[in-house]
Amino acid sequence: RLLLYVPVLLVATAGEELHPGNWDVEAAGKAIFINFMRNDCGHCTRLEPHWNRLMEDYQDSVYQGVYEVNCGGLGMLLCKDWKISHTPALIYGNASAGMKRTGFEAFQPDPDLPDGGRDYASLRKFAEEKIGPVCRLSDVSTCMDDDKAMIEEIKALPAEELDERIKRLSSEFFEKEKAFRKQKGEFEDRHHLFESGLKDFKAEKKGLEKAEKKVQKSKGKAAEKEKARYEERRKSAKEKSEALEARRQSLIQEKEGLAQRRKELQREMRTSGLR
Repeated sequence: RLLLYVPVLLVATAGEELHPGNWDVEAAGKAIFINFMRNDCGHCTRLEPHWNRLMEDYQDSVYQGVYEVNCGGLGMLLCKDWKISHTPALIYGNASAGMKRTGFEAFQPDPDLPDGGRDYASLRKFAEEKIGPVCRLSDVSTCMDDDKAMIEEIKALPAEELDERIKRLSSEFFEKEKAFRKQKGEFEDRHHLFESGLKDFKAEKKGLEKAEKKVQKSKGKAAEKEKARYEERRKSAKEKSEALEARRQSLIQEKEGLAQRRKELQREMRTSGLR
């Protein structure tokens, strides 16, 4: 979803429960700080008042967001996908790569701070360092200089010019996003074929191991024939293994390229006034 960075169009909320159903609207393109929690978790209950204050601070911040994900509620699938093994789990990073854990890091408790740094003051300081200061349209004084300049520039545009800019940018980024999604879909198809081929190869390798044992037990002319068949299969398996490894390396590079393209798109959106 593409939203222009102006008051009449942008409703930036932070401090809501994040889940797969609202990720694209709430978090996409933002630097975010997430508390993965459960209602039946004692440590989560102790953290709650501190975290609520932090979420309130970042309410309506345009480029940053502080959220909670309820692993016992709507966020259950997200917690599973992110392999959250305990709560509360505090994780921060940039959501430009979509609803993936790529680019995110876990908050590390500091034994020298109150409650390991999970008190409000410590969390606020940490958030400002890692995801950036609060930046609201209603008060740009705490925004970074680049964001301030862009906000003022867009606010100064005449209504007609602003409408034209909205239409043009929305159309441009819609096509770019469409092309990116197509490229990503093609990559996923190739990755699926690779996984299928790898599965077949593993089964073939097991068969080759059995054939090797059979060769070792064979004697006389039968042993020579078995060995010849085995060597032929082993040579074929080696070629397949090398081809699979080459495909794997190619897929790794393509995946990295997609991640970089996603970041570039988010950067283009941000510098144009979109998020």
